[in-house]
Amino acid sequence: MKSTRSLAPLALALTVAALPIRAAHADDAGLYHARAGLMLESADQAVRLFFTALSAKDLDLELSKTALADAKRALAEAKSSLFRASQLVEAKGAEGDFKKAEEQLSRALESLSKLEGDFKDETANMKLDDENGESTKDDEEGGKQPDWDLLRGDTSQLHADVAQARGLHGKLSKAAKASPLKAPPPPKKK
Repeated sequence: MKSTRSLAPLALALTVAALPIRAAHADDAGLYHARAGLMLESADQAVRLFFTALSAKDLDLELSKTALADAKRALAEAKSSLFRASQLVEAKGAEGDFKKAEEQLSRALESLSKLEGDFKDETANMKLDDENGESTKDDEEGGKQPDWDLLRGDTSQLHADVAQARGLHGKLSKAAKASPLKAPPPPKKK
């Protein structure tokens, strides 16, 4: 008898604890939508950083590689968050809009893969100069100069794809019931 009484409060507590989670679950679409927006902004900034490094007089090879990796991570996270938001949205007719945004993110990831491949190929004969941290052409191997126009073109395409994804994401705010993120209040004086 004693074991039955000790399980009843536990079962009641678990049931009550699960209720608020279900009620709040429907509101999570806005948070995932906001996260996707943050990741798209991060990807946009990483692409801009890469382009700026690419356009500099001396290419910073390490910073360029890091910017591409950051853009790849951010785009993948944005796609994941947008997919999660689409699963939580209850609005009818929003499925097509979410699908368009997800397809655009897939195109952006394809553009990024092309840029990564071209960047790797074009900078294969460059090495990092340990003295000043800048990249130099490896003259001993008879390396050719990278095709800067190809890399700039790839970067421009990626930037356009990310911008289009950001535009589609912005149009989904109403369907995702996304309200602006709240800023934390100022700290209390001690």
